[in-house]
Amino acid sequence: SGNINSFTVKEKSGLHVQELKTNFFYGQKEAYLKNLYLKTPNTLLKNKVIVKYQSVENISKDLENLVIEADLNQSKIAFQDILIVAPQLTNTNPFKSNPNAVLYVNTNLSGKLKDLNIPYFQMSGIGNTKVDVSGKITGLPDMKKAFFDLDIKNFESTAKDVNSFVPPKTIASSIQLPSNFNVKGKFKGATNNFQTKLALQSSFGGAKVDALFDQRIKNKEKYDAKVAFNKFDLGKLIKNDSIGKITLNAKVKGTGLDPKTANAQLKAIVNKATYNKYTYKDLSLDGKIA
Repeated sequence: SGNINSFTVKEKSGLHVQELKTNFFYGQKEAYLKNLYLKTPNTLLKNKVIVKYQSVENISKDLENLVIEADLNQSKIAFQDILIVAPQLTNTNPFKSNPNAVLYVNTNLSGKLKDLNIPYFQMSGIGNTKVDVSGKITGLPDMKKAFFDLDIKNFESTAKDVNSFVPPKTIASSIQLPSNFNVKGKFKGATNNFQTKLALQSSFGGAKVDALFDQRIKNKEKYDAKVAFNKFDLGKLIKNDSIGKITLNAKVKGTGLDPKTANAQLKAIVNKATYNKYTYKDLSLDGKIA
């Protein structure tokens, strides 16, 4: 433990610490950096990071119970600096896809990794992705067990960015993300079973969704949604060439996404829609598929 009042170093590996000040402690059950100021040519970390653990030896084996308290004020982290001290991450995403990225972070979060409270989290710097959220996440670090309860003030990204940092098969093969999009609203649940109320603007068009969606069982996916599309290219989203751009307000409830096996009820006002290369206008729909 101690106080670093002034520290600089330039090392042949490429590490260049221009300035470091902090009150630090490292022990068998806790480590912290308080009153932190770390500056390199591309990284700036400010304020404090505290971690607590059962034992140093078991941190990697018991990550879910790692306690974190972080208050990083208007900070930035260069992936190049991370890779200097942790070169084993070079071939893992998001580092592999964005080795020169500088991650901008402004956040306050606390709790065990498996039960994180996030008063605010603002991030940008990976490709074109920008995030501004608050809420709670449980189940980490296993994304398959992760449960989100988030207030999404802003989430901008691209299909390329998302595919570079989410685990394989997180996104269903039947879904194609728009090349760029912006989302605001609420999200509660896991990636494959959730309730949400979102407003979307994207390269596919605009949409508003108030929905429950459960895709844990293939061909028996459950959904109950109110949807508004504004010139939205639904066919591209669900990889169906028969469907084009749609402007509508709809309520849909059912099971299954494959028309051959789906059972669903639909009520909709279709202002304009393209289907099998025909354009339809001003349709009132009330029907079932079985």
